[in-house]
Amino acid sequence: MNRVLQQLIDALLDPTILAELTGRPVVADRLRIKPGTSVVIGLRDQASGRVDGWARILWPAVQDKASKAVERAERRGQRIHVRAIHAGLLLQAGEVSADPQLAAVIRQALKESLVEVGDQVLRYNPLRRFVLRRGATTVRLSATPDEVALPLDWALTEAGVPVPGRLDTGSRPQVAVQAFVGDTDLEATPSAPATRAVGEALARLHTVELAPSLADALAAEPDLADVGAAHVALLGHLDDGLAERMGQVAAATASRWAEVRSQSFGGSALVHGDASPDQMLLDTTTGRTWITDFDRACLAAPAVDLGSYLAATTEPLGRELLDGYASAGGAVPGERELTAARARALLLSAVDPVRRANPEWRDLIEIRLDEIEEALK
Repeated sequence: MNRVLQQLIDALLDPTILAELTGRPVVADRLRIKPGTSVVIGLRDQASGRVDGWARILWPAVQDKASKAVERAERRGQRIHVRAIHAGLLLQAGEVSADPQLAAVIRQALKESLVEVGDQVLRYNPLRRFVLRRGATTVRLSATPDEVALPLDWALTEAGVPVPGRLDTGSRPQVAVQAFVGDTDLEATPSAPATRAVGEALARLHTVELAPSLADALAAEPDLADVGAAHVALLGHLDDGLAERMGQVAAATASRWAEVRSQSFGGSALVHGDASPDQMLLDTTTGRTWITDFDRACLAAPAVDLGSYLAATTEPLGRELLDGYASAGGAVPGERELTAARARALLLSAVDPVRRANPEWRDLIEIRLDEIEEALK
């Protein structure tokens, strides 16, 4: 166990300590931990809950390179708060506009009036992604270009999969503009009819045939052994007992998934890769639904999407999903494959309580491991 990192994470999750370190009344909203290198923190205002910038803790090996971010911000008239903390670590913190990886694309989007100061912030993943609502559009600004997103969106739209739909031409590789649709999602507003419609939409998604070049460009399906090893490595720095248990549960999950896939006659299909109620948008007036956020799309067993959704919803709504899937011509996998797919999804998200900066992350991870073990019985 890494005592320095463990104490650091505990401190960052304490609002009083974090506010003192950053000089702002903020709480941690997101953590991205690279042991021995950095911890990146998404910040929210303590009072309003609104996105309020970023912070990062840097180990000595990367501090020289990171100092350039401060110099660039100063040339633009922005300020990055810098503070030395214990064990040779360095803290940097700033507003979203001074994000070291996103500042340039944000400035360009403002210059071209794609966004304006004061637009509604939908999501912010520090150093990676900034998503805003601009009138009837959603504007997504990314630190790195995504060469797959636009052709994939075109393919989905052509196949009749309900997606918001891209409105830009892809001429700006780090910018994506799509229609703003719906007024909520199915996590915030559960609905049996809408969940059934999602099942129908997933059945259609799983029939989409991609051009070979696009299929080859998709990310590979996550390898559960690699995922488990990464979880164990992270928890090994934070909690030895959790790391040991994670290793055992991850190995059992990977083994079960490999077993059911070897016995399945179904092939691979285009899958969303992270199907869950919060990825399904809903217009409460019309009942219309859309699938969004295809960042993890890949070729895999259709059960991947069904198990992922089942892991994040109630049993009655899960039945609605499967009924909708079957009514649209989808072949519902057997119970053993579905439960293995559900366990797979729970494993993929097993350390999310840490990533989401939940102070109760230890207990929440234990609960997730309990759920995986129950699914594997």
